[in-house]
Amino acid sequence: MKWLIVAYGGKKEDVESMKHFLVSYDTSITVFETDSCFDDSFLSAVADCEYCIWLGDTEGAEVKELPFAFGYILGKDIPVFSVRKEGAREWGKLPLTTSEYHEYTSCSALLEILESRFPEFLQREKQKHARHALLDAGIPFNPDSFAFHIASDDEKECQLFIDAGIDVNSRDAAGTPMICIAARHNRREMIEKLLALGADINAVSKDRGYSAVMDAVWKSNTEIVEFLVERGANLSYISRDGQPVLVLAVGTGNEKVCRILTEYGADPFMCDAMGMSALSYAKLFKKESLVPIFEARRK
Repeated sequence: MKWLIVAYGGKKEDVESMKHFLVSYDTSITVFETDSCFDDSFLSAVADCEYCIWLGDTEGAEVKELPFAFGYILGKDIPVFSVRKEGAREWGKLPLTTSEYHEYTSCSALLEILESRFPEFLQREKQKHARHALLDAGIPFNPDSFAFHIASDDEKECQLFIDAGIDVNSRDAAGTPMICIAARHNRREMIEKLLALGADINAVSKDRGYSAVMDAVWKSNTEIVEFLVERGANLSYISRDGQPVLVLAVGTGNEKVCRILTEYGADPFMCDAMGMSALSYAKLFKKESLVPIFEARRK
């Protein structure tokens, strides 16, 4: 993270306080101090920085380069944190409507704000580096690309997407949520990570109309099914083709999955589009081990 401190006539102790604070976060610091003019070295410093602390004294407003320098920084969309004592003279008609400009009346007030906001700055920095890493690897930063790497179990690349700030509730072009992509490809660790980052456990895909737990049932992945129901996955959804989750489970023949779903509240008497329930299918296809599991719910 690169910071520029403009200390045109500012107090030396304020400059040192700012430098000491920024060094504690292992940042790169350039201090621009001059008594004459803002030359090419200043322009180079601005071009290389990401944040600016302006400690310039407004008593130097007569210096013609001062408004230019200030406006140049704002024009580069660089966030500026300025100390301007209450009652100090303004620098003419500078356009200070930008949200990137923040003004404080003392160095201590500014330090307090920076301390509270630095986690945000560090997160921005992490996102920027992750996006550059994806770009350097020729990987587009979009949901379809993220879905591809989830399906491929590319742990390093998936982490770059997360670090870069991908929306964990985004969907691929077919309308499939990332958590469903992970369930369909048996990516337990990715499901955990997505949920920890705020993914909707009950998001439903547009193709099959499955939630993540339904995808896990369809894949007969007992571990993921159990993980999702323990975390409160909704077991009452009906898929696009009219199947409740337990009917889907009977079709896979996975007794353990059927038992887990029933124990967590899935209804074995809920009918599908054909008017058949999980219990009905268990009897029809002579899956006798499932019948007592479902019948127990009747009691």
